[in-house]
Formats: sequence, C-alpha cells, structure tokens
Amino acid sequence: MMNDDFLPPVPRGTILSEAWRYFTLCLNRENFARLQGRAGRAEYWSVTLIGSIFCLLPLPLVIIPYFGLLFLLIDFLIIIYLAMPMLAVFVRRLHDVNCPGWTLIPYYFLVAIYTFCAVFQITQLFLDFGYTVEPIDILTVTTSSTFLSYASVLINISSLIYLVITLMPGTKGVNKYGNPA
Repeated sequence: MMNDDFLPPVPRGTILSEAWRYFTLCLNRENFARLQGRAGRAEYWSVTLIGSIFCLLPLPLVIIPYFGLLFLLIDFLIIIYLAMPMLAVFVRRLHDVNCPGWTLIPYYFLVAIYTFCAVFQITQLFLDFGYTVEPIDILTVTTSSTFLSYASVLINISSLIYLVITLMPGTKGVNKYGNPA
C-alpha cells in the first residue's frame, strides 16, 4: 500500500483522493510498466484523466516569450514520462474486459503513420510558400492526403471502439488475465 503522504490535500475518502491514489499507485515502481493483470474502470479513468491534465498543463505557457520553448520541452518530458504508465493501465483495462492488449499495436502503428504523413503534408505546405527545396512529385502529396483521410476515419472509429470498451464493466470473476481489479 502507498504512503498517505502522497495523497492530495483533500478530505480522505473523496473521489479526488481516490483518483490521486490510483494515479500515484500507477507511477510507483511495481506498476509503472506492468502489463499483466487487470485494471478497473476507476483506476483506468483516474490515471487517464489526471495524466492528461498533467500533459496539458504546460501548454498555455508555451506562448510566453523567451520561455515558450522551455515549457514545450517540459511538456514533452512529462508526456514521455507518463506514456508508459498510461499505456500499461490501458492494457490492464483491456484485460479486465477480457481483450488482449496486443490489439493496441495496429492502432498505435496507424497513429504513428498518420503523424508521419501529417508532418510530411505540413512540410509540403511550407515548401509551397517559397522555401526552395527540390520539387516533390504531386502524386506523392495526393497519395499522402488520401491516406490521411482514410487513416483519420479508421483512427476515429478505433478510438470510439476503445472508448466503449473502457466504459464497459469488467468481466465478473476470474478471467484468463487474473482476478478482478
């Protein structure tokens, strides 16, 4: 069990203190990258919401002159640090509804390819505004934008499916991933 010193200064037994407890438990050494076992809805949503808040917190500070790059770097480091525990609790949540965690691999692969193509498109946009670099074949740009359209539809459908799965109650009793969370 975790030391109560890490709990926020809110009354014990409230939803916020329980959410913070789940979040800090997820960040400790035993649970940081644990992909085995199951995670209930409360644990998953606590870690996801608090982790997302921490990732978004420095973003408004990016517009401050002379310090924007520093806050962007801080935000990047926070995202890198929280990526593994948030992914691990996502896999454990899938285990709780009796889904294998490897089903996330095609989803994240598609997101990575989508991001790469989007960066390629943005680069092409900058090139169109007068930057001189060797010309790119128009077929490549068209194929990339077509892929972006199809990939965004697939990513959105997959995201909705995962949202529904994470909102479903876990399987009752023991399943192939262990005892209920």
